[in-house]
Amino acid sequence: MRTLAILALGTLYSGYSYANIEKLTVYGHRDGLIGESISASSGIIGQGEIQQRPMLRSAEMLELIPGMAVTQHSGSGKANQYFIRGFNLDHGTDFATSIDGMPINMRSHGHGQGYTDLNFIIPESISTINYQKGSYSATQGDFSTAGSAQFQLADNLKHHQVELSIGEDNYRRAVVLGSTNIATGKLIAAAEWQGYDGPWNDINEDVNKKNALLRYVGKAFDGDLSISAMAYDNTWNSADQIPQRAISQNLITQLGSL
Repeated sequence: MRTLAILALGTLYSGYSYANIEKLTVYGHRDGLIGESISASSGIIGQGEIQQRPMLRSAEMLELIPGMAVTQHSGSGKANQYFIRGFNLDHGTDFATSIDGMPINMRSHGHGQGYTDLNFIIPESISTINYQKGSYSATQGDFSTAGSAQFQLADNLKHHQVELSIGEDNYRRAVVLGSTNIATGKLIAAAEWQGYDGPWNDINEDVNKKNALLRYVGKAFDGDLSISAMAYDNTWNSADQIPQRAISQNLITQLGSL
């Protein structure tokens, strides 16, 4: 019996092996907001989440907010159409946005009060998005009837970055980001170019979007100092909305324009 027991143990030992477990990195919202957040409808979106999601338009960063949808009914250069919790926010009338504390909503615009064009933002340069859904927070002020979002520019880049993207309908995009130490602070630079023709069969959008960012972050007077300069230029042909009767009468196709 002793011999049999020894043989059995030997068999069990020889059959044991270690498994190679794949390393997984999970990006999620910041923990520990209990007691800090006024409502469960507010939260913080981190840079990891932003960079993981493929985006055709800069404003699609807002779709990381639960319950928010971002669409486009015209040319790529126009401000998007926003929806949250089923409410139509038009081009930003009822949703306040800011970047580093600077309001983005335009108080007066031909497309509507609160017009919010986010095409000047380079998604890779954003570190966090702080959002609130609902009108409970009086600190947000104008245009925050349905909610608000605050974009925060990155104060530091872990590494230099160069991106080249191509896609359908002659989509092209190039992005360059970098940072360097200057005195007691850090200088961050970013540039973006995007071209796009769109899916239309009788017009090319000919998008020619250019963005640039120069940002200095450092210490001053026992506090933090940040100075940011941004430049944005965009031209495009707008396909715009089309009437159903024109499609029904075979005057144009669903991808046509007037």
